[in-house]
Amino acid sequence: MARGRKPKPPALKVLAGTDQPCRARSESVTFDLVEEFPEPPQYFNTDGVDMWNDLGPKLLGAGVLSVVDLYQFQQLCYSWQCHVAKQKAGMSITAADDNALRGLFSDFGMSWNARQKSGGAEKPKGNKFGNNGKRA
Repeated sequence: MARGRKPKPPALKVLAGTDQPCRARSESVTFDLVEEFPEPPQYFNTDGVDMWNDLGPKLLGAGVLSVVDLYQFQQLCYSWQCHVAKQKAGMSITAADDNALRGLFSDFGMSWNARQKSGGAEKPKGNKFGNNGKRA
């Protein structure tokens, strides 16, 4: 079943410069942003803790991490630590595991494509076809 593009969180729209009052959803549920980043969960290994401590404060600083996002961020860090553990053990990564991890990265805007969709990455300037194929 095709569902179309996922809605973008309002904070990402503001960062991307695409926030428009006429497109605001009045029924949109908002949650408080995380004010103080918590310690990593006890069951994380070194790889999970490193990701938690590295990316968490960056997401917090960008203003895109709400209190309910901590659960999904916890899942991302845990999936990452499992992914790295498999690599260190010489095990192959399944396509399902790889796709699930990619999806979590994308949800937090941590892929090139996700940043293009949110407007967070720099886009090339100018029209390469502006000179009708002639080099400038």
